[in-house]
Amino acid sequence: MDSRGQLIGLPVSRHVKAEIQGLFCDQAGLVLEYWTRINDKTGRADGCHPERAMLDLLTASGARIWSPDGQARGRGCWSDDDGSLVVHVGDAVWHDREWKPPGVIGGKVYPAAEPVMRPSASDAPGQLAGPGQALLDLFGRWRFGRELDARLCVGMFAANFAGGALDWRPAMWVYGEPETGKSTLVATFEALAGGFLLTSEDTTAAGVWQLLGYDSLPLALDEAGDDVDASGQSLYCG
Repeated sequence: MDSRGQLIGLPVSRHVKAEIQGLFCDQAGLVLEYWTRINDKTGRADGCHPERAMLDLLTASGARIWSPDGQARGRGCWSDDDGSLVVHVGDAVWHDREWKPPGVIGGKVYPAAEPVMRPSASDAPGQLAGPGQALLDLFGRWRFGRELDARLCVGMFAANFAGGALDWRPAMWVYGEPETGKSTLVATFEALAGGFLLTSEDTTAAGVWQLLGYDSLPLALDEAGDDVDASGQSLYCG
């Protein structure tokens, strides 16, 4: 992890001076402090020892075997080992009832990333005065085939935030004729989510994995699938 908490893949062959300095980000001056090079003639510091830095870093990284699979947790919600909720918003992690800087928390690695919206610090009112009713009124403006569909959109929106903390993640497929508001529905989800929703038109497995990385954020795919005929297009959220 670099000095800002970002998880960096650095192969052995790339342990060179510039790459090592890059790990220190805005604290790159520490490289000179940790691996000071002394001029034999003057007895004064005149730079750093990249070879010593390389050896120290490789020795430290080789002290344990570690893989990011199942250990690195990006932005989104997660379930801790005891079942408690963990919320990673990019620049902070809600864990054990307090906000913490990204890093190694509870035996897992939560790398820093571009911030997304934080949950509200206080409970919102329920019933007809709450955000759930406001969402239902908003989604009710679409001409869905069933009255239930607007409620399903509210449920899907709420489930999107829970993300990786859920044992089972729901999916939603929207189908309709052209110009019926499918893309507008995705744009509405995205605008309301405050960064908690990723969107893409690349439906390949490689494209999806590359976009998500270590995140447990929901994903919306617009115009998904090659088997959709010209009479309608599709949208998938999950």
